[in-house]
Amino acid sequence: MRSVTTALALVGGAVACALLQLPAQAAVLGTAPAKDRPSGLPSIKQFATKKTEVLPADLSRAEGTAPFLGARAQAPHQGIHLYWSNKDGQWPATPGPPTDYPAVYAVADGIVGGVEPLRQMGSHQAYGFILQIAQDGRSPASVVYSLEPFVNEPAPGFYRQFLKVRNGQRVKKGQLLGYMYVPPSSDGSTHMHFHLATGSGIKSPSIFTPEAVQQLAARFADRGGMEDGAPLPPCIGYRISAAENPFGTGAADCLN
Repeated sequence: MRSVTTALALVGGAVACALLQLPAQAAVLGTAPAKDRPSGLPSIKQFATKKTEVLPADLSRAEGTAPFLGARAQAPHQGIHLYWSNKDGQWPATPGPPTDYPAVYAVADGIVGGVEPLRQMGSHQAYGFILQIAQDGRSPASVVYSLEPFVNEPAPGFYRQFLKVRNGQRVKKGQLLGYMYVPPSSDGSTHMHFHLATGSGIKSPSIFTPEAVQQLAARFADRGGMEDGAPLPPCIGYRISAAENPFGTGAADCLN
């Protein structure tokens, strides 16, 4: 998780999975001009108490997970990771149709703010989308799904079929958004990177119910999740700074 250098650019913004440095000339991914801002979305602060039980993907055959490691963590990494592997041959031995792979879901009602069918990320390619789920002041608050098989497309346009929504589409919580391709050669690098972005920066996606948090945290150890020699606690946002708190309640050792 901590050695990966990846990026996802959507809708005029850029996000780097490992370095997570925003371009100086652009606002954070998910911010739109005033005339384009979606209406009818709740304040992001609603998610401080009204959590979602829907996780971003089917974890039934995931290899492991990792939390959002904030700026105060030993090795910061601003995003949840969900990992899959084909080391045991549980995924197709040749590239198959999208329905053969883990489903990706809308974690809340929202508006698709951008779709990226292909992104070159160093030596490999990825795809993904953003989903605007709330407002943060005058800016949208969006969850970013970066789907990173860690291989190049098996054929031109292959990843496009794994995205089942279009830009501007309104979706409901739990609705299918797409599928996570797990290549035959996957050794555990295949993953989804997931975080929250607002007009003021990248935030911990601390929007999940206690039950959903436990589902994620139960797989932390599968990836050797340790911090300061101790197992990571069941946190979505671990040792986050005040700037990484989407609810404006300051720095936190554990924000769920």
